[in-house]
Amino acid sequence: MRNVNMSEGLRGTLPVELLTFISSLVRKADLAALASTSRRLNLIATPYLYADLDLFTYRSALACLMTLASSPATLAWPGRDLADYVQSLRLRPTCVQYNPVMLDDFEQLGRLLSVSVPRMVNLRELDCGPRGLKSVSQVLRALLTSPHPRLESIQLCFLPDSRSSASEATSLDLATHMCDLPRLQTITLFALSRLSLQDFVSLRILLNKSASQLRRLTVVTSTAMDFFELFDERQNSSLPLLEHLEIRDRDLDNPSCTAMTHIRSLAIRDDFDTPEEFETLPSTAYPALEELLCSHSQVPRFLFPDSASLRPIHTIGLDYTKYERNGGETTEAIPRWEHIHFAFEHFRFSAVPIRHLRFYVNRLLIDELQAAMSECPFLESLTMVVWHEPKRAALFALGERVFARLPRLHTFLLGDVVKKQYDHRDHFWFARDVDMQRALLVEFERHTSALGRVAFTTEFEWEKGDNGRWYTTEVVDAEVREEPDLDDEADSSSDSDMDSD
Repeated sequence: MRNVNMSEGLRGTLPVELLTFISSLVRKADLAALASTSRRLNLIATPYLYADLDLFTYRSALACLMTLASSPATLAWPGRDLADYVQSLRLRPTCVQYNPVMLDDFEQLGRLLSVSVPRMVNLRELDCGPRGLKSVSQVLRALLTSPHPRLESIQLCFLPDSRSSASEATSLDLATHMCDLPRLQTITLFALSRLSLQDFVSLRILLNKSASQLRRLTVVTSTAMDFFELFDERQNSSLPLLEHLEIRDRDLDNPSCTAMTHIRSLAIRDDFDTPEEFETLPSTAYPALEELLCSHSQVPRFLFPDSASLRPIHTIGLDYTKYERNGGETTEAIPRWEHIHFAFEHFRFSAVPIRHLRFYVNRLLIDELQAAMSECPFLESLTMVVWHEPKRAALFALGERVFARLPRLHTFLLGDVVKKQYDHRDHFWFARDVDMQRALLVEFERHTSALGRVAFTTEFEWEKGDNGRWYTTEVVDAEVREEPDLDDEADSSSDSDMDSD
């Protein structure tokens, strides 16, 4: 039998099914190179290249959207519409860092997106980022007036200077032209100023037509607009499948919100004028709550010593802590350990043990962490985001001082989220030190056998295989850095001097 080398096989010998499988496994960074190898591989690899677009910089977003907005007739291979391949499109916050000089450029991103969205017929998720785009009104209208039968999730943010050129009649006419979105389950809306008439009407139509199928809803506005002004009165109690609700603090006591007794997950965005002390919520408000996402100061509103008000909360995320691939989210204020302890002291007032926890704090201090974990001995997953670079000694102490006391902990994620918020290429000093991380895992296993998922950065994770060995979830370009010279005084177990953070 004639020997076939890899290059020849990729060009024409291997069957399409095998090449398709190979393309599905190739890293995104290498897909473009694979697609440029031959016409045959281009046809096979290009759909995977454009299926999931996660854009981190303005330049990459502009180049990508210009390509997607181009007419299929003008592309290298006429007749192939690249927008048709897009299933998920996400603009990270770093794509739209505020810069007055670039406002017109941001408007161009919105215009390009509004041109390409109608042709994204296979779109499942559209995330325009929490910092917003100019021309987002055009994007919304394009999304609603073109067929997207697979669309499941939308995230939009309206900027203060987003202007609408459409008339009231044009906005009201949207109701008769809106296409059905049968799979839409998640809507996330941020408004950084009062909504224009067009935006208000568009969102009202979208929310009311989707009310009966929504499972996750976020409506966060900077004005005093009542949360349910966006809903028709007949829809106020017609969110039967809703499981997760995210609202501003001022809407928390809204009777229309507290009446949704079936809500299982609640996220609260603090207002700028939110008081430091709150009144506790009545026992009839959110009685089925299982997941609470809020600032550390809000915890006592839900968990307090009143047997008639115990809620079955088993998952808590403090200060908007969110861990995700190469990024995430935190609050702008930096919590200190005294804030963390204040919140943790109320965990005992849940009707069930706390099993999943995410929180953000200034430093990884082992004494403080060990004391805090005593409030949640049944913890199964722990996500920590820290502001300052952790020390080697603190990392190696985690096994004996913390994990050994949490026998059910199977997931530990340490996030460099704060660094990624401004530059997705930034990371902790040890984030790509594979050998050091392997040594840490060996040390952890000396004190616990429960861990199966661990991360020291948001760039990749470690998972334990069935054979007991640890494997990375991504191919890692290893990099060894020296530990930064941190101030020893700052790593004492007391951080009462951290007000300057």
